[in-house]
Amino acid sequence: YELACKGEGRAAADARLWGSLLAFLGSVGHSGMFVMAEHALENKSAKAAGLTPFRLSSCMGAAETIVLAVFVSLQVTYDAERLNTVALAYAPLILIDGLHALSFFATLGERGAVSAAMLKGVQVVFVFVASSVLSCDTESGAGWATPPQTEG
Repeated sequence: YELACKGEGRAAADARLWGSLLAFLGSVGHSGMFVMAEHALENKSAKAAGLTPFRLSSCMGAAETIVLAVFVSLQVTYDAERLNTVALAYAPLILIDGLHALSFFATLGERGAVSAAMLKGVQVVFVFVASSVLSCDTESGAGWATPPQTEG
């Protein structure tokens, strides 16, 4: 940290430290969600009450959708035109996220948290490669590390 402060300045080092801590906490929380969901799906009383991967996915997805919708609405309420644009863009996102979550919870219910996490890891690699192929500037020589440059 001290070395980063000397090289980049304290504000940049603080931002990097906080970003790293938040990424770590997010990863721990995401991993915990995998394990908790698997335990919920394996719980005998939950199974007896009818908890299925589809129902768990639906409940968690509905809660996440409401939280995100409220957050986004609060960010753009000052501009009605932007709110309409966001709402039109948000509808397909909800559908795609719902299908994604359903497939994840089906995998979780059938194979468990470790298998679901491994598939998420494979997905991350594919997203990274596709993003780098479709979006990165090859002319700069930096390859995967540089976003495309726009003229002008």
